[in-house]
Amino acid sequence: MAVDRTLEVVGLDEAEEAVYRALLDAPGSSLTVLARTTGVAARRVRAALETLEAKGLVSRAPGKTARFVPVPPDIAIEGLVLRRREELEAVRLVAAQLAERARASAARTGTVDLVEIVTGREAVSERFMQIKRSAREEVLILDRPPYAHDPRDDVPEFDEMAAAVHHRVLYDREAFEVPGRLALVRRAAAVGEEARTIARVPMKMVVADRRVALLPLSLQKADTGALVVHRSMLLDALTTLFEILWAQATPVGFGGTLPDVQGPSLSDEDHDLLLLLATGLKDQAIARQLGIGLRTLARRISALMTSLGAETRFQAGLEAARRGWAGRAAEEPGPRPRASSPRTAQPSAGRS
Repeated sequence: MAVDRTLEVVGLDEAEEAVYRALLDAPGSSLTVLARTTGVAARRVRAALETLEAKGLVSRAPGKTARFVPVPPDIAIEGLVLRRREELEAVRLVAAQLAERARASAARTGTVDLVEIVTGREAVSERFMQIKRSAREEVLILDRPPYAHDPRDDVPEFDEMAAAVHHRVLYDREAFEVPGRLALVRRAAAVGEEARTIARVPMKMVVADRRVALLPLSLQKADTGALVVHRSMLLDALTTLFEILWAQATPVGFGGTLPDVQGPSLSDEDHDLLLLLATGLKDQAIARQLGIGLRTLARRISALMTSLGAETRFQAGLEAARRGWAGRAAEEPGPRPRASSPRTAQPSAGRS
């Protein structure tokens, strides 16, 4: 039996989902018909129907022969989703109580581990996601190559996570030399990520709500492991380092409107070009990132400078900033509260 397991997250096993889907295709089917169409043994179909009835997904049709009809999915499944959400909220409350219990125990015994060592690529990746998901107000990220996997890989959860929790990401200039990285940063900005870039980011790091951080033991070897740092002077020092670098970095923005200058908005292509010029990348790296040749790049830079009335790239950058083309104005460093919203437990767009 091969079946889509989408409904597993709301508590349906493989047989139950197969039976429910079969009923959606053929309402009023009997147990025998369902066993034949799904390839599930009759006894398992009977058990699945009983469970589906109990969960409000199936009802019995009138008549002597037992036939079953599905409750419309928009009603039945929404009820399961709400029930699962309530269960998860209850688990979250218990987790908070257990965490408080652990802190109290550590305070009594004087044994608290301020630093953990996590080994193995999978374990590091899982802890990275655990830390990001645990954030309620702000995530701080230092991002730089090399990456453990292709940064163009997408993660469905990222949009919801970035929309619910304020993300501030500081990119190493070399990050924009990686093919596809600019598109990833653009997408992140579209869902609320605040980004800046600097010539050199000294390490990779993620910090959640200034209470826990993760940083790799080695930049070059992903299998070496990572450090998890809990509330301590060390964590304070790491967040202070982030703020110092953030204050020195160049804002990365994707707005192209001209509030004080007549004329059309800046195109996405020209804005990407301005952004990459602002990072200080060499022409070869910019051309690779944009997927164009050096001659085409030279023509586009010349046309952009002409439109800005600039004779040098430096003047072009100043004029673009004046017009609001080169990104948002720098904000004061520090956490910015965001309205919370429900989030599922799925990663980020590949920072590891």
